[in-house]
Amino acid sequence: MDGSKKAHTATNAEAVPWDGITGKPGTFAPSAHNHDDRYYTESEMDTKLSGKANSSHTHTKDQVGLSKVNNNAIGMGYDGNLWISFS
Repeated sequence: MDGSKKAHTATNAEAVPWDGITGKPGTFAPSAHNHDDRYYTESEMDTKLSGKANSSHTHTKDQVGLSKVNNNAIGMGYDGNLWISFS
């Protein structure tokens, strides 16, 4: 062999020898980093999620200050005259 590395091809990672992989970093991890300050832990997420409302919860009109609002339909139009209808 002339000292150059042999090219490898494979259908899965196990079939390629480590020294046949090119472009990999010389050290691992290639730069200093910290995962702890980037992600929430499971217990932190459990705490955050325990304070949320379920998507299936409901409120009455009285609970949200709409007790005087009805659900009637209102229509408006203009046919030479402005008209408003309530149903």
